[in-house]
Order: sequence, then C-alpha cells, then structure tokens
Amino acid sequence: METEAEKIFFDKRKKENFSKDRIIDELYKDIGQRGIEIAWLKKNSVLSYRERSALIDKNNSQINLSRQAKLLNISRSSIYYHTRASQREIEIKNAIDKICTDCPFYGSRRIKKELEKYSTWYYHAGANS
Repeated sequence: METEAEKIFFDKRKKENFSKDRIIDELYKDIGQRGIEIAWLKKNSVLSYRERSALIDKNNSQINLSRQAKLLNISRSSIYYHTRASQREIEIKNAIDKICTDCPFYGSRRIKKELEKYSTWYYHAGANS
C-alpha cells in the first residue's frame, strides 16, 4: 500500500513539475519576444505616421503584422491599403513637377495659371475647384 501511495504522489509531483517547467519555458519565450519588440520599437519610435507605416515588415517572422501595427500605433487596415492614382492625376502631377522644375520661383497661383494655360485636360480632371 505504501508503494502505491508513493507512486501516486510521485506521479502527481512529476506532473506538477512538468507543468511548471512548461510555464517557465513559455514565460522565457514571452520575455524573449518582448525583448525583440522593445529593440524594434526603440529604433522606430520617433517617426511620423507615414514613416512608421513604411516600417511594416511583412516578412518578419518574429513579430506578426498585427503586433507590428499595434506597436507602431497604426491601424492594421492601413497595412493592406494601397492608393491608386488615376492617369489624369499622374499627368497633372507630372505637369506641376515640370513647371516647378523649369520655374522653381513660381508660387501655387502662378503654377495654377500655367496649368490652365497649357493644359486642356486641366478642367476635365476636376482640379479647377
């Protein structure tokens, strides 16, 4: 009878030690993960929203995308959003860039006049408002 009692208690202690070891291993894993996240945050903490969103690393196996977004304080949906510029918008931007390159001393009003003067598509793109 004593051997059975010893066996039961020994098995129970073995299970308790096993679960404690598992908990300790998980805690060390969490500590390591937090260390990685803190190091990552330190180098990325003083940036603008746009710069922070550019830092999202989709191939980072240590910190998943949701956690990166949370750490950088940006919305998770912004990770997947890509703006699409229309062809007209690109043409207008290129025209503005050319005017600014040719005459860097022009202000916004003068650039608008130049666009109106040389661009037939200017009014069609809705830029005259």
